[in-house]
Amino acid sequence: MTTKLPDHVAGVFKYLTDPSERADEDLVLGWFRHAFGNSFTRQADANRADGYVPGHLVLELKGNSRDWLSGLFQALAQQDLDFSLAVVVARNFIGVWHVDDVNELRIEALSQSGAPHHVGKTLATLHRRQRGEILTMASWSCSKQ
Repeated sequence: MTTKLPDHVAGVFKYLTDPSERADEDLVLGWFRHAFGNSFTRQADANRADGYVPGHLVLELKGNSRDWLSGLFQALAQQDLDFSLAVVVARNFIGVWHVDDVNELRIEALSQSGAPHHVGKTLATLHRRQRGEILTMASWSCSKQ
């Protein structure tokens, strides 16, 4: 007997396999809304982050899997948000980092001037050779590359 996945779970799988970041972001956001309810906020209520659960996590969505590093630095550059996890979701990629485990990267991100998305791109370029090492710092990751 085949069981249909709940819509909020099926949406995550669809986003992971073929996102075009803005067009399909609601597919993955549905899971976070389901899991965290009204404590999950977005964009204007989350300092322009793609998602935020106060005291818990910052979410950044990227349309392309190779952009996960800029997403991580973008999350870590959030100065006015309280969170212990940085979550990046992209095509064929999910990564979760405990902020304490990447504290040096967080300090570097917070020391930069500019909007988090600019900081993310700048630091991703600067650290492109350390991608593998930074990925091993993740508490959990899954990618198909």
